[in-house]
Amino acid sequence: MAMEEDIDFIMRQTNYTREISCQKLLEHDHNKLVVIKEFMGIPFSQKEPPKKSIQQEIYSQIRKKMDITDFYKKQNQKLEKELQENNQILYNENQKDI
Repeated sequence: MAMEEDIDFIMRQTNYTREISCQKLLEHDHNKLVVIKEFMGIPFSQKEPPKKSIQQEIYSQIRKKMDITDFYKKQNQKLEKELQENNQILYNENQKDI
């Protein structure tokens, strides 16, 4: 019953005949959306994420953590430098007023 509904659905959305619709459904493991995407020329790649070993995953997490820590360290240094420059400017302006 469900396959007949899928075939009818594909026939309404495409100009495939009943036989071609049935064949395409079988080719794409009964996934009607993939059949319609194929008809429209939309790429339907199903990429699997690359499999990493536990060791690779551990080192990638360490690198990410170090990158984040380094970024925050540089941001703090930059802010401290700007703060010192602004304080120096304010101090110089106050000295001129005196």
